[in-house]
Amino acid sequence: NRAALGGQVPIISVRLGTKPEDHFVLTLRRVFIENGAATPFNQVLSWLCHRKEYFCAASIGLDLLGDVDGLRDLRRSVDNTVLAEGRANLEGLLDGIVPLDIGTASRMAESTITQLADMTVGCLVKGGLPMSNTLEGLLGRNIKYDPARASLMLSAAATCSVSGDHILVSTVMGKALKEKEAAKAPIADLLWPIRCLLRIAIARDFLPTALLLLNESIPDELRRRKRLSEPASTPMPSLELCTSIVTMVVASAPEAAGRLLELIDEQTRTRYWESLSHDTQLALALIEIEGKFPLLRESEIRSWVLRHLHGCIETDSQEGDDSNSLKTVPSDWLKKLCDACIKNAGCNLKQLSTKSAVSQEDTDGIQKHLEELQMTQNALVSNPGSGGLDFDIIIPALLLLESRGGILWKDGVLVSTQAILDAACYLAGRHGAEESAFPFDASTVMRQCALVDNVSAGANLIGGKDGLVLKCCDVLIEGCGTSMDEAESFILDERLSIPQESIAEHKERSFAITDGHRHVLWLLDEHVLSIKTFGEFETIHIRGRVDPVFASHACFRTWLRLNSSHSATEWLVSWLRTRLGIDNTTISKKRLACAAIARALMWPTDRSTSMDPGTKTEIDEVLATALGIESKFLVQISQACCGLIEAIPPSLANDVFRHKDHPGAGIGVHVQVDV
Repeated sequence: NRAALGGQVPIISVRLGTKPEDHFVLTLRRVFIENGAATPFNQVLSWLCHRKEYFCAASIGLDLLGDVDGLRDLRRSVDNTVLAEGRANLEGLLDGIVPLDIGTASRMAESTITQLADMTVGCLVKGGLPMSNTLEGLLGRNIKYDPARASLMLSAAATCSVSGDHILVSTVMGKALKEKEAAKAPIADLLWPIRCLLRIAIARDFLPTALLLLNESIPDELRRRKRLSEPASTPMPSLELCTSIVTMVVASAPEAAGRLLELIDEQTRTRYWESLSHDTQLALALIEIEGKFPLLRESEIRSWVLRHLHGCIETDSQEGDDSNSLKTVPSDWLKKLCDACIKNAGCNLKQLSTKSAVSQEDTDGIQKHLEELQMTQNALVSNPGSGGLDFDIIIPALLLLESRGGILWKDGVLVSTQAILDAACYLAGRHGAEESAFPFDASTVMRQCALVDNVSAGANLIGGKDGLVLKCCDVLIEGCGTSMDEAESFILDERLSIPQESIAEHKERSFAITDGHRHVLWLLDEHVLSIKTFGEFETIHIRGRVDPVFASHACFRTWLRLNSSHSATEWLVSWLRTRLGIDNTTISKKRLACAAIARALMWPTDRSTSMDPGTKTEIDEVLATALGIESKFLVQISQACCGLIEAIPPSLANDVFRHKDHPGAGIGVHVQVDV
C-alpha cells in the first residue's frame, strides 16, 4: 500500500510465516533515497514551515547564513516554553542538511545563498510580530536576499495587518495573540510589516518601489477613507492609523516625505496631498518626529498651510460665514502650528516660562518691561543650520489667535500672544544670522496685519521710521482712544497742537505709569539712548534705521498726548536723568543721545520757524515748553552735547557756554528768558 507509505520507499520485504502479521517491510525516507545522508536546506525549511515550526525554520536559516546577531535576537524573542522543549536546539537538524560553501564566488553559489536568504525572510515573516525585530535586523544587515520578493511578502502582510478582519490580522501577528486579541493590538504592533518594508527601502535603496507597493496594497489606510468595495456602514480607518503610517514613512529617510507626496491616487488620479480630506491634512501637516515637524518644510504642504491661513484671515475680516473656509479650524491647531515653527527653528523658549527677577529699584516695572521685550526677541532667534523661523506661517497663525480674543499661543508661558507676535514681526523685517529656507513674503504678511487691524504687528514688521510712527500711533489709540488719522497727524504734523479739552483733563489727573508709557520708554531706549556712533544719525541709505532726532520727537509727542500733567513730565525727566547718568555734579557721557534729545526738545517743531538769536519763537512750537520740562535738565543735556553741530539752538548756546563750568539753578533763568 504505497498510499500508506507516504514519503517512505520500501527496501526489504521479510516474511516469517504465512499469516499477514508475519509480513514485515523495511522502508527508508524518499528524501534519503534521493539525496543521500544529507538533505538540501530548502526541503527541510519547507517541511518545518508546513508544520508551522517557523521558529525552528528561521533558526536554521540564520545559522546557515552565519547571522549570529540574528540568532541571538531570535532566541530573545521567544518565550521560555520554546527553549524548554528543546525546539531551539539545532544540533541534530543541522547535521542532516547539505552544507553550504558561502565563501564560493560562483554564480550557482550566489543563487543558492539568495534562495536561502529569501526562505529565511519568508520564515520570519510567517513568524509574525514576535520575530519582527529579528526580521528587521536581518533586512538591514543582509544583502543577499531579493528586495523585490521580500517587499512583496511584507506588503501582503501589511494588507492583512491593517484590514481590521480578526482572522486576517491574526495570521500576521503570529502565535503571540489570538484572533480577538489581535484586533485590539496596539497600532505600533500592527504596523510591523510596514516597518520592515521601510527597512528594505533604506538598506537596499528601494524606497520608490516600497512606497508604490504601499500605495497599491493599502491606499485607503494611507489616506484615511473607506474602501469602495465595502458597505457604507463600514467605518473608515482611524486617524491614528493613518498618522502612524505616514509618520513611519516620513521618519524612514530625509527624502521619504517628498517621495510620499509624489504618489498618485488611482481612485481620484490626484497627488497624495490633494487626495486627503481636510481633517486628515490638518493632522498630517503637524506630524512630529524627534522634536521636528518635517512636513512643514515641504513646499507643497507649506503652500497649502499658507493658502489656508490667508483664507482664514480674509474670512474672519469679512462679514458672514463660509463653511468651506478655515474659520472653523480649532485654535489648538493654530497653537500647535506656532509651536511647530518654533521647534523647527530650534528656538529656546525656556526663559519665557520663568518669571524674571524684579529689582527693588524697578518699582514701576520699566526695567522689567524692557527686559521682557528683549527676552522675547532673543527667544525667537533661530539655531544655526535649522533653516530659520518660518515667519510666513507663524505670523498669520499668531494674528488669528490674537484676533480670537487674545488666546494664549502656548500653554505654560508668561508672554502674551501679542508680545510674541510683535517679536516675530520685529525679527521678520531684519536679517538674522540664520538664513531662512524660504523667502519671506513681506507684502502678504503686511496685508494680513491690516486685515485683522493689528497695528502693533504691522509696525514691528515695517520697522524704520514708518514702523516707529505706527508704534506710537498704536500707543495713542490704546491709551487715548484716538483714531489712526488723528494719532498720525499729531505725531507727524510740524506744528504742535494739543486739543484744549485734553490739556484741561490731563492737568488735573495724577500720573500713573501704564503699558503705553513703558512702550514709549522702550522706543526711546532702542532708538535714542542706545546710539553710540555718528553713523547712526545717517538713515537715508540704510533701510530700517530711524533718525534719533525724529525718534525723540515722536516719543516725546506720544508721551505728551498720553499725559500732559506736571507729574508725568517730572517722572519722565527723572527717568531720563537716570538713563543718561546725569546728576547735579556729573555731565552725561552719552553725548550723542543728549544731542538727539536736545535737538528734539529745544528746536522748534515747525521747520519754517527761525532760531536765530533775537528771533521770537511761538511757545507752542517748542516741545520742551509744551511738556513743561524744567530748564535745569535742558541745560544739563546741553552741556553734554556742547560742540556738536546743530545740537543746541543758537539762542541758547551763549547761555550754555557762559555757565558751562558752573551748573546751578540760576542758569535756568537765562535759558527760560531766551526761550
